[in-house]
Amino acid sequence: MGEEREAEHIRQISDFAVSFGIFVKDRSPEEIEAGLARELERRGLPYLWIADDVPSGMEREALHKWLAPHPSGKTLITTRTREYNALGTLIPLGVLAPEEAYELLTLRRKPAGKTEEDAARMLTEDLGYHALAVDVAGALLDAKKGLESFAEFRKKLVDTQRDELEYASKLKEILPTGHEKSIASTLLRSIRQLEPEGLDFLRLASVLAVAPIPASLVSAVFSKADNLDEEAGKHRAMFAFDQVENLSLAEGSDEESGAKTVHTLVSRTVRFHETMPDRIDLIQAAAVSVLTDGLSVIADGRIHSELKLEVAHARQLVNRGDDIPTANITGWLAGYDHLYGAYRSAEMLLRRELDIRNRILGDVHPHTLRTMNNIAETLRAQGDLASAHKLNEQVLEIKRKILGDEHPDTLMTMNNLAEMLSDQGDLAVARKLEEQVLEKRRRILGDEHPDTSLSAWNLVVTLLHIGDAAEAMEILSKHLLWLLSRDPATLEANQQKIREMIIESIPKK
Repeated sequence: MGEEREAEHIRQISDFAVSFGIFVKDRSPEEIEAGLARELERRGLPYLWIADDVPSGMEREALHKWLAPHPSGKTLITTRTREYNALGTLIPLGVLAPEEAYELLTLRRKPAGKTEEDAARMLTEDLGYHALAVDVAGALLDAKKGLESFAEFRKKLVDTQRDELEYASKLKEILPTGHEKSIASTLLRSIRQLEPEGLDFLRLASVLAVAPIPASLVSAVFSKADNLDEEAGKHRAMFAFDQVENLSLAEGSDEESGAKTVHTLVSRTVRFHETMPDRIDLIQAAAVSVLTDGLSVIADGRIHSELKLEVAHARQLVNRGDDIPTANITGWLAGYDHLYGAYRSAEMLLRRELDIRNRILGDVHPHTLRTMNNIAETLRAQGDLASAHKLNEQVLEIKRKILGDEHPDTLMTMNNLAEMLSDQGDLAVARKLEEQVLEKRRRILGDEHPDTSLSAWNLVVTLLHIGDAAEAMEILSKHLLWLLSRDPATLEANQQKIREMIIESIPKK
């Protein structure tokens, strides 16, 4: 299972668990999945578990992770390969039956007379009864009502243009044998009917994932790309949706978010047909910027489930660029995976971010060092303490030389190194570092700063592990008990968590 698919699998399992009321905070992916299986067993109800678009070449152990977590469920796998046929009952999904194709083609516009009906039936055969092509042709015929008959439409379809022939040659492997020319012609001719708004929407879809695209994302990208105000961006998105839906080049997939889905074949056609590469580059850059702003809220775990579509599109974009904006969105995506426990994926993303920053900014730039620090934290989460320790010491040495001993970034790295030493059992050295960080943060940031609170709590934990309970209580009393007198809503997230842990540690009467 690739790192990106593994991260997506972990996220979906976590979302399912939360929907069942299962506590997932600070639990490993394995613990969350086991909890979900127990809950499904407790409920004892049958369910259908759908694993969509499973890739080819998966090992049995990796594939098993995609199956229903408890025997009370049945698994439905959709895939384009036949190598998993032996796992269960095969339900082949081919092209439409001739009569189904005819009904779809004539859904919007009925043929006038026997000649037109015959032309319509021959047109569905020309299109190989391919559902998307037939639907798009039907929409285009409806748009040409009173201007072009079924027979005339079919005649023009046969007269394939040079670019349509070239595109058809690229579709041979995925389209019904012998019908790729007519399908390519239908798609290209429909796309040529679009106004600039509709074309821009399909350009956006062509650089994003094959997943629903929220209307809010489209309008924000339009505003960013052309420096429009919010209302103008929304109006442009509305015009775009109207155009692509009328020609069956996209369809609504969620009424609440207004999300639209574009078939992968349409996106592929747009990429081939693109005559304004600078325009698609501008739209892609706008999408990266908008999604980066959206993902910057990932520190708040309460809204993770709201970002699943944005995350899917961000994963697609990180593979399309190698500039600083791409590095930024890659880093936020890594943070998202880290918080979900997909540490291997987070590490791979962070190393990609580091490659970009090293090449463009250099190896001593603060942003490069921050990425190195994040890699160390991800290595630590995976249990590779030796590698994490080495990387943290490397980062700390550079920060001390460039930023000085009291810079907030230097103190953050000292804090991370102390936590690493504590994990490795070197509690005495960890204590010394934590005392240094606490003293400097108190002096520079103040007693009530969230970073100061974190340093005080880390030192309390280390002192308790050493066995110095008296010193731990003194630190707690001097630097942390004030949290109990505050409204939790006025505290930062880490201070809220520390406050909860203090309350939990107080003996109940």
